[in-house]
Amino acid sequence: MTGRGKTFERRVSNGLRETSGWWYRIPDYQHFFPRTLKPFRQMKAPADFLTVQYGHMYLIECKSTRSRKSFPFDRLESHQEESLLQASKHDGLHSLVLMEIIGERNEMRCWGLTIEQFQALKQKRKDEGFKSAKWGHIHRAGIEIFRRGRGYYLDPLFVNGRPVQERL
Repeated sequence: MTGRGKTFERRVSNGLRETSGWWYRIPDYQHFFPRTLKPFRQMKAPADFLTVQYGHMYLIECKSTRSRKSFPFDRLESHQEESLLQASKHDGLHSLVLMEIIGERNEMRCWGLTIEQFQALKQKRKDEGFKSAKWGHIHRAGIEIFRRGRGYYLDPLFVNGRPVQERL
């Protein structure tokens, strides 16, 4: 994980603090174990955050990039995508991918997509022969969330307890 990714996760943490729900930052296990304990270093976290908002549980994976043109789909690793998909098959449990772009003058924009929306966009672009989605495609597929103070205002992703995909 790069410093840029950890900074994004901090902004998401700050945003979750401002919501009315409960949340937990899922640790990256590899940072807790020395290199000699390889079995533990190979453990993979299913997502970056677990939160309960309006009676619904969400797994949230955060991805940040400086690419001004597009978001490469391989930024979401296969084990992360699989974990988010498996989780979203259960009633009341939803999986979100938050994608942040950092522009030329460090201006930031962020979108939230469900894992189902992410996969649909990924498949559509793959059928068109691409391995990434332009930011305009992501803007149309997801919900843009905006900065507020030191974090992101995340309530639009959880409003009224309805999962994000039901509002799009």
